[in-house]
Amino acid sequence: MRTFLFFIVAALCIGVLVMGNLHWQSKLTAAGIEGKQEQEKIQLREREAKEARIQSLDPNLHPSQTLIDYLLYKALTQQHVVIAVVGSDGAAGSGASHPANTWPELLEKGLRAEFPELENLRFIARGYEGYTTTDFINSGKINDIIPEQPDLVIFETALLNNYHQSIGLEQTVNEMETLVSSLQMGLPNAKIILLSPNPIINSENKNNLKQTYLDYVNASTEKIMEKKWSYINSHEKILTKIDEDNIVLADIMTSDRLHLNEGGHSLWFQIIMDFLKNDRLEK
Repeated sequence: MRTFLFFIVAALCIGVLVMGNLHWQSKLTAAGIEGKQEQEKIQLREREAKEARIQSLDPNLHPSQTLIDYLLYKALTQQHVVIAVVGSDGAAGSGASHPANTWPELLEKGLRAEFPELENLRFIARGYEGYTTTDFINSGKINDIIPEQPDLVIFETALLNNYHQSIGLEQTVNEMETLVSSLQMGLPNAKIILLSPNPIINSENKNNLKQTYLDYVNASTEKIMEKKWSYINSHEKILTKIDEDNIVLADIMTSDRLHLNEGGHSLWFQIIMDFLKNDRLEK
């Protein structure tokens, strides 16, 4: 009798365990299905949010958007965004004691830090110290960035070296137009910004052609306005900023009185970043 009861109790225990296991398996399955459904809902919401974000940045729908909006749109619709900086002394970071303190490096780090969408940013800096517009044309260096297919090009004009090497104003603006046309032809879908070089001390001193540095800045600005190219007149903006902040120009320049030091490069970076974030593209 005891043996029989033992088997009965054992069978009941086994039955309870089996039923319990089946019950938990059922609950786990249901929970898994529910979790999967919830995950799918989250992914759907994320896709919808991304699509809404893309639509809010679509340049076809918002032609007067900022350049940052344009870059964010590119980042969300392609695998990566490419920004290229090309030019002479300014693009090369002349005057800074370390590459990390130049405005191109500060710009790259600033964009990555402020805009998570730009985590896959490719930043290409091609600066050639001492180069004039003539050097860029003769060497073909301006075309080196075309195979990289950048979405945005910042072209720092070589006015400082044209002035010092006494290349005439007419030749300067004509060669600048040739270089911009080369970029436009090679990169028809890219945004191209022209960037003036930094201000210098004794900018009214005349070169061998009896022309001042300001003559070069003004002549190039006039050509850029005529062509309606996107333009950061950093020469003017830096002078305005230091006047507002009661800064002496010599304090942000190196001893050669031609190139910006770390403080100057930091200010230059801020001006360029402000332009990208706030100035709107032409409709």
